[in-house]
Amino acid sequence: MTENVVQLLILGREHDEFAVYAITTQYEGKSPVVKSHLLPINDWKSSGLHFPSFIDVGEIIYILKEYVDSAPLGYLSDGDKSRLIEFLAKRGG
Repeated sequence: MTENVVQLLILGREHDEFAVYAITTQYEGKSPVVKSHLLPINDWKSSGLHFPSFIDVGEIIYILKEYVDSAPLGYLSDGDKSRLIEFLAKRGG
């Protein structure tokens, strides 16, 4: 069986679920609406990512904890955390 690995930004955990944002490497070819939901991760290498990546804040996704590997690949830098907070504040969320 092939595992499909998806990179996620874990926002929090409640009971048996994680609240997450998806992380994507795809930007080109996306519609202006979709692009408006994507925040570039400036420090992607030091965050443990292999390619330039974006946090998709279009929706919070809820995933059962059994589907989330508890070993993190990395962490957002303080600068990227601040940028995410500002990005969300400007969006009203």
